[in-house]
Amino acid sequence: MAKTTQNDGTGAPDTKSGVYRIVCIASKKIYIGSASRSFRARWGIHLHHLRKGKHHSRHLQSAWNKYGEKLFMFEIVELCDPKNCIAREQWHMDELKRSGIALMNMSPTAGSPLGVKHSDEARRKSSLLRKGIKLSPQRREAIRAGHLGMKYSPEHCEAIRRSKAGKKLPDYWRKSCSAGQARRGKREREQRFNKESETFGLERALEMQKKRDRNYANLLLSRARRGHR
Repeated sequence: MAKTTQNDGTGAPDTKSGVYRIVCIASKKIYIGSASRSFRARWGIHLHHLRKGKHHSRHLQSAWNKYGEKLFMFEIVELCDPKNCIAREQWHMDELKRSGIALMNMSPTAGSPLGVKHSDEARRKSSLLRKGIKLSPQRREAIRAGHLGMKYSPEHCEAIRRSKAGKKLPDYWRKSCSAGQARRGKREREQRFNKESETFGLERALEMQKKRDRNYANLLLSRARRGHR
């Protein structure tokens, strides 16, 4: 063990980076984390949230409330380069799990909320907080740009399909989707027409547009006829 400090954090190095653990002496359970800049600062953040009763780890906060601050210890497990902190944190988490030691981390994935299971109450609060929030055009564009070119694996696509199988969308959501598709279709139609006008001329572009309209009308008519059979 590189360094052990009690819960006041006074002995923690100020600028070292690496992996640490918070140990509950009473239950022997451990919380694993990493500090990319300062162990002292990271431990100070944990202390602040634990004393306020607002720590992100329900397991750690529950143990803190039950046993009290004096039965917790902050320990430096390993010093490493800041860019390797997350990888080393994950390694130590995996090693402790293989040893059968209970962890107080909410997520099994270091540096990510992936795998965290939220309580019904937490989900309800999150839903209430997000209701009525309107995203700015800049934020919407950033989200759209982030999803461009994103490809999902066949397994991911199958998991999404299974999760949605048999579910019916609410009426308000159906109307919203329908309106969005109509706007997107109109925009794509205008973009295609403008491009064809520049390439083939206005008259030829109009003919191509009319042909597409006729084909689409025939397709709808064919579908309607099949539906009546």
